[in-house]
Amino acid sequence: MLPRFRCLVPKNKKEALDMLKDEGNTRVLAGGTDLLVDIRKYTCCPETLIDITRIREFKRPFDRVSGILSPAATHAFASGSGEIKQDFPALALGCAQVGSPQIRNMATIGGNIANACPAADSVPPLLIYDTRLTIESQGEEREEALEGFLLSPYRSSLKRDELITAIKLKKLKGYRFGFKRLSIRAALSIGRLSVAWAVKERSGAYEDVKIAVGSCTPVAFRAREAEMFLKEKPVCGGAVKEAEEMITAGIREKTGERPTHAFKLPILRNILTEAL
Repeated sequence: MLPRFRCLVPKNKKEALDMLKDEGNTRVLAGGTDLLVDIRKYTCCPETLIDITRIREFKRPFDRVSGILSPAATHAFASGSGEIKQDFPALALGCAQVGSPQIRNMATIGGNIANACPAADSVPPLLIYDTRLTIESQGEEREEALEGFLLSPYRSSLKRDELITAIKLKKLKGYRFGFKRLSIRAALSIGRLSVAWAVKERSGAYEDVKIAVGSCTPVAFRAREAEMFLKEKPVCGGAVKEAEEMITAGIREKTGERPTHAFKLPILRNILTEAL
């Protein structure tokens, strides 16, 4: 059984921010696919849930002109939207592999970010699009890069009275994109490894490369050292192997040696070879 709690349903952003400020032991409910599981397990016991799914400002899931995604946009929307597939294809690919159809219909992008799970499938694609978050509290607003927002497993810089109100992605032109995920089975399984990439080539060399890796370290990360190394390097040379070594060495440095490296790191290298 679930413990007892109240559920408040604000109609607009101001009401939600007021509730977050005034209420004590609260949690924000978007899709609830992680939160309700935690409540059922008694790993968190909020007195009040604030359901943001009916907030007026969040009703439009995506604004193509600005590249802003609503925090209440579901994975089903992101994976099925023609505009997302065209403008941010890696995100559409990543969201299409989350959970099951039922979970994708409920789970939100904002919730996936706020939960700060190291295995969140939407986060590596969001990282390659240099995503920035608009975060608001009562009377205050700030903007933060997603890369700095994620601090450690299930921990972010989001404060108790703050709410993610916009997710802004940067459009990338002239790139080829991809996303790959390793899991025990195709559906209803947490990813053991996820990689998103954007690659731009010119005259047989890498003009720009963006690589993000999830489920290997405490938080998903951009492989910035390898990205910088690959710039202007020939596509057909040995630079890819050197970049792969940089990325795997960086993972070992962050985590120490782990038994899972025996299968994760060789697969990661294969994915990167295919991507690059």
